[in-house]
Amino acid sequence: MPKTAWKAIQTAIKGEKVKIVIMWTLIFLGNALSFSIPYFLKLIADYALEHPGDAFVVHEILFPLIGVVSFFVLEEVCYRVAHYMEIFIDIRIYRKTISQYYTLIMYRPASYFEDTFAGKLSRRIEQIATSIGYFINEFPWHVGWIVTAFIISFVLLSVAHPLLLLVAIIWLILFLLISYPLIKRLFAEAIKLSEEYASVSGGIVDSISNISLVHSFSSEVKEESRLEKGLQRLSHVFVSEGKWLLWNKLHQGTSVVVFGIAIVLTSIYLFNHSLITVADFILVATSIPALSAVIWRLGDTVLKMVRNYGNLSDGIRDLDTDIESLPEGDTSLEAVHGNISFNNISFVYPGTDEMVLKDFSLSINAGEKIGIVGASGAGKSTLIKLLLRHYDPTVGSITIENVDITEVSIQSLRDNISLVPQDTTLFHRTLLENIHYAQINATYEEVITASKNSHAHDFITKLPEQYSTMVGERGVKLSGGQRQRVAIARAVLKNAPILVLDEATSALDSESEEVVQAGFHTLFKNRTVIAVAHRLSTLREMNRIIVIEHGKIIEDGSPEALLAKENGVFKKLWDAQKNGFV
Repeated sequence: MPKTAWKAIQTAIKGEKVKIVIMWTLIFLGNALSFSIPYFLKLIADYALEHPGDAFVVHEILFPLIGVVSFFVLEEVCYRVAHYMEIFIDIRIYRKTISQYYTLIMYRPASYFEDTFAGKLSRRIEQIATSIGYFINEFPWHVGWIVTAFIISFVLLSVAHPLLLLVAIIWLILFLLISYPLIKRLFAEAIKLSEEYASVSGGIVDSISNISLVHSFSSEVKEESRLEKGLQRLSHVFVSEGKWLLWNKLHQGTSVVVFGIAIVLTSIYLFNHSLITVADFILVATSIPALSAVIWRLGDTVLKMVRNYGNLSDGIRDLDTDIESLPEGDTSLEAVHGNISFNNISFVYPGTDEMVLKDFSLSINAGEKIGIVGASGAGKSTLIKLLLRHYDPTVGSITIENVDITEVSIQSLRDNISLVPQDTTLFHRTLLENIHYAQINATYEEVITASKNSHAHDFITKLPEQYSTMVGERGVKLSGGQRQRVAIARAVLKNAPILVLDEATSALDSESEEVVQAGFHTLFKNRTVIAVAHRLSTLREMNRIIVIEHGKIIEDGSPEALLAKENGVFKKLWDAQKNGFV
């Protein structure tokens, strides 16, 4: 990933450099033609002053007339061709940049997303792409116009008299010396402003994503207050930047006045000493307002440049955190039957010192159906996260078919595991797309079959738009039981040799659980099953139960064997749930 804004721009323009150079050349050429037109008007004015009272003789002024007309036409041609090229360059670079940073984010480990606002990440990707687009496409128009204006104006001043050019150069040096510290401070303020914008945006997305929680706790006012605090910080930084911007504007205004006075006084001196003509004086006089406009435009361009560079730098800095990607092999996990081993696993979550698992070992045979139970915080879900390589063990290893899962690609590992989580989150897409997500190459008929086997088809066909029904953000239009049946349909369609259920029925009522359990019956066939459960009714079809306490196995056996233990932990949990206490 590019480490600086400049590197990000260089990466973005790979493959587009020749086109960009041509586009910029056309822009500068168009500007040069535009600012050269006054010279031809000066030639016409010289002729008029040399022949007062005479009618214009066309052939005498043919050259400047042709110059004016041809430069107008060529200027327009240059601008339109450059604009045409800009359209295609802009969208290609935008697509490339969005794709690059989106892909970067997608492969970050789970811990990265646990600590970062989703809305903030989205804004960062967008602002990086937008800022790069500004520097490649919009920036050249402004800078090209300004630089060309200065060059042509200074050339015209030198044509009138070298002393005018000297005055202009001295003024420009002083202008840039004073501008530098102001621009440097504006850049620092722009980075702060970008950070506050991203924080506010992330907070808004966080509240909206959890709107049902906000409503259930009547926390609308609380969230508004939280947003207001963020907006206050944003306002403070915005005003601070505005003050420095005001100083910059004051500097520009003063510079315009000083430049105008210096050029006018110098022109008067030269005219009084017959060192310039009336036409020269007119040329200089018309250059002053034009250069004044350039100076003001320079200020606006500097502000846009500083803000975009600040956004770009801040976005890259935010995304370029020291997140260590999980190491992985470049081979695929093949011929998977479902033999899994956890070998002396110990694990501590990053940023904590609590040992969640300690010297944990477990062997699971192909086709075996394992139920894992234990109190909250015992380490049940942590095992699943380690198996899916959301994290790696602090000590020890996990193997599938005697292959260490760190030695194969993460994609091939996860391709061999189907997961039905506790909190089934769906995309804000159609039901068909959500089920199809598990196996992109599956046919429509295979999706229908998977839905029927998971008992999802019945409720889907009762919906007005059936499989074309949009489920809402995170699937909010469906009930918990319906979402779980969609998750089971995905797992059936994926048809992976290893199935993981992570508290898959804990949030369901008894009726919904019964329907979901019926879906499990089909799903369990011919695969290794690991079912993490708090509600023990989920474990009716398991042939082996593991009881975990404080990250260690304290009981291991068939359900019948464990229930036969008079003072066993599993029997106590079973009896408590049977009597309605758990």
